[in-house]
Amino acid sequence: MRQIFTSARLETVEGVAKLLQDAGIATRIRNGRSYKGSYSRGFSYRDAPSASQPSVWVVHSDDYANARQLLREAGLLEPGPQSLGSFATAGYAAAAGQAPAKKASTPARIRAVLLVGIGAVLLMSAFWQQQKKPAMTPTPRSAPQPAARSPITESAATYIVETPPALARTLAAHITAKHGLENACLLRDGQPMNDEAMPAPTCDQNRHLIHIRDYRTDGSGSGEVEAIWQRDGKPQHTRYRVRREGYDWQIAD
Repeated sequence: MRQIFTSARLETVEGVAKLLQDAGIATRIRNGRSYKGSYSRGFSYRDAPSASQPSVWVVHSDDYANARQLLREAGLLEPGPQSLGSFATAGYAAAAGQAPAKKASTPARIRAVLLVGIGAVLLMSAFWQQQKKPAMTPTPRSAPQPAARSPITESAATYIVETPPALARTLAAHITAKHGLENACLLRDGQPMNDEAMPAPTCDQNRHLIHIRDYRTDGSGSGEVEAIWQRDGKPQHTRYRVRREGYDWQIAD
């Protein structure tokens, strides 16, 4: 068996395993649920990948290449080799392996000491001023009511990853049909699509340009992507909410 995908989110790992199984590829999940139920361990996308994370393994080595191709088309793998098969970008993996920041430098310590000294002087001055005032009869005060605590909600971290080819084609077809762009040249993350490659002068002068870029997702299959095109010589910019359902993508205007 060979590992194909890992994620801190157990539901994402189970979804990837189902995607591969639906394509006829036998898989196994390691570090999954301890028993059948709705229990899901806590996680954070800020944590570095580890061996204890849930992971998907391909049972037969002959199916490994087909499995990677399916995940790349679904936007769950980088185009280059990945050691853990994670959907996170290389920049996130590099940041996870960085050493913690060094301690504050000497000038910062000096500033902190000076601030503490100034605060102590001000406190002593206020104390002496209070001693010089005549004694006053204290008035009873009611204890302040504790402020209501509002729940803290932590938003899911999002990452900029390569725009999936299937998403680029689906969104380009949507824009072409809605805005009447004919004979359009499709760019994905600044590069022509494999089936749209042609010399740049021909693409720029004789065809409309549709550029799909800046795909942001938290790994749940939903996210946002930017589309840029020209209409009547004027550039148009729009961000779309998108959602993957199986092999298809749904576009929300």
